Amino acid sequence: MPSPFHGISMAGNALRAFQRAMEVVGNNMANVNTRGYSRQTIEMAASSPTTIYTASGGQQLGTGVNISAIARTRDFFLESRMQSALSDFGRSGTLAESLRSIEGVLNEAGNRGISSALDGFFNAFSALGSSPNDAAARLEMRNAGVTLTTRIRDTYARLEDMETNGTLQLKQQVEQINDLANTIHQLNKQIAREQVMGAGATNLADQRDMAIQDLSQLVNLSTQLHPDGTMSVTVSNFSLVDQHTVRTLPDTFDAASQSIIDGSRSVPIRGGKLLGSLQSLQHLSSAMDSLDTLSNTLRAQINPLHASGINPLGNTGVNFFNDVVPPDLPTGARDFNLSDEVLASPDAIVSGVSGAPGDGGLALQFSELRNTKLAGLGNKSMLEYWRGTVTGVASESSFYKITNESHGAIVEQVQSQIDAVSGVSLDDEMAELVKFQRSYQAAARVLSILDSTTEDLLGMLR
Repeated sequence: MPSPFHGISMAGNALRAFQRAMEVVGNNMANVNTRGYSRQTIEMAASSPTTIYTASGGQQLGTGVNISAIARTRDFFLESRMQSALSDFGRSGTLAESLRSIEGVLNEAGNRGISSALDGFFNAFSALGSSPNDAAARLEMRNAGVTLTTRIRDTYARLEDMETNGTLQLKQQVEQINDLANTIHQLNKQIAREQVMGAGATNLADQRDMAIQDLSQLVNLSTQLHPDGTMSVTVSNFSLVDQHTVRTLPDTFDAASQSIIDGSRSVPIRGGKLLGSLQSLQHLSSAMDSLDTLSNTLRAQINPLHASGINPLGNTGVNFFNDVVPPDLPTGARDFNLSDEVLASPDAIVSGVSGAPGDGGLALQFSELRNTKLAGLGNKSMLEYWRGTVTGVASESSFYKITNESHGAIVEQVQSQIDAVSGVSLDDEMAELVKFQRSYQAAARVLSILDSTTEDLLGMLR
């Protein structure tokens, strides 16, 4: 049976419910500019009725309203799309920036690049072949060789520095991934504890979603929400965070296979800045390999012929470029230089086989290498091979710049869709505020009337 004060209790419950509802709306409006905040809604449900007995039997009498939940407004499908979009955006952005830097190192603008130095190198051989007795032509030949070898060495050294920095950046990204994984793990524990106590933990869930988004930009991941409120995070076949524990992603990697090495197991990386960094290291390695190939080809094409001739000093067996004795392999671009003899004197340069005055046959033969197609270079000349390398990097740089802009537009589009679902609209919240204000005023009016009638009833009993 309801008490004589049933109506007052019912109106009081309504006042409290509508007051909480206005507070939720006010909280939404206060967080309109808060990153990652999800609009909260209050859910109300009729409280359990009580039974009254009339002449026609037992009847159900309502007891008012209770707050059943304060929930976040989320679209998990859009959240999944955002994770994928951020992963693509992070990868293409990292790769575009790296390729732009590689392109800058291989800069062929004006006469500052390796192509220009190669062209000048073959031109100098042509001039020496035409004037083998001209000391100035021989000096110019050595200077052209110094320019070419210096540019190749300097370019290689700058790429090596970029590789070192790229490796450091990759390790920092792994560290950021592990920090975010630990943050998600700690939030999991707090959310699970709150849910056991019957609380919704909406703010903690928002914080976890932000950590997930930040993690998505770093690496590809998949998530799974569990009934206890915790969330598992998996990177390819590596369980980063589960319901109860967190694991550390190792920073040992293999750029060629685009994988992180976890002991004897390989973890393929399929997205995010981490993949961009691995692919950047691949592009750097490819550019350095091209420099090694060019340097070793110059050695292989010029040194044997140069060593077969006689220079003005009467010496034979002199290499033009520094080299190693077979079966040792050529050392590539890192230490590419002229031979000690040529560095010591321009007269060590050979222009002909006989060494006789006016013999410029070998020098002219060297100059013809400008257009000679070589099988080891993919049936290209040395100039074509290097220009193709530079053009390839420039093309990749342009492609990933455009790709990154496209991925950025997708992120903005998905974010707009998320904002439409989860974001706070001041106009909508004002409408909700007015609705709950009116409801509060109505409940207050009911309470006032019931209080007055109850007082009248008590007065009659006195």
